[in-house]
Amino acid sequence: EGLFSDVTVKELRQAKVFEPDNARYNYLLCASMLKKAVDEKKSNTVKRDKRGNKKIDYKYVIKDIELLDKAMDELFKASQKPYYRTYSMEMLKERLNVLPERKRIEDTFRAISISAGGLLPDLALMRNMARIIPFYAERMLQEGEREKAKAILNCRYSIMKHMESSSFTLIELLVVKGIAVMGERDAEVYKKMG
Repeated sequence: EGLFSDVTVKELRQAKVFEPDNARYNYLLCASMLKKAVDEKKSNTVKRDKRGNKKIDYKYVIKDIELLDKAMDELFKASQKPYYRTYSMEMLKERLNVLPERKRIEDTFRAISISAGGLLPDLALMRNMARIIPFYAERMLQEGEREKAKAILNCRYSIMKHMESSSFTLIELLVVKGIAVMGERDAEVYKKMG
C-alpha cells in the first residue's frame, strides 16, 4: 500500500508535529484519504477545448463520504500553510555527494543518470488532488455550502503557488501548468455560484 498504509499515515501525522508549517504532510494525508474515499473514472471519449487541446473528463464515485470530507479538510489546511517542501533537491545533493570526484566522462554520466532518475513522487498526487477540486466544490454547492465550495476552489491557487516555489525541474513546472489549465473546470462551478 506504500503511501496509503496506516503506518505511513501515522508517520505523516507525526511529521506535521515536527514541521507544522510545511503543507506537504497535509497534501500527502489528503492524497491518502482520497485514494480510499473515491474511485476515479476516466471518460472514454476525448473532447477538444477551444484551443484544440485534448480534454478528458473524469467522474468520481464516492466510496466513503466522511473520509472524502476529511481529505478535503486536509487539502484546505495545506492551502493555509506558508510553504511546501519535498526535500527532493536536498536528497539529490546527498546522493550526488557520495559519488567519487568526477575525473572521467563516465563519472559525469553517472551523476547525470542519478539526477535524471530522481523521484518526484508528489507530482501525480498533486495533480489528482487538483483534479477533484471542482467535483467536490460542486457537491458543496448542491448541499448549500457556498463558502466551503469557494474555499475549496481557491485551494488550486495554493497548490500551484506551493509547487512552483519548491520546483527545480521542468517536469514540475509543466505539472503546475497542467493544474492551472484544469482550473477551466473551476470556472463552470464559479458560474453556478453566480
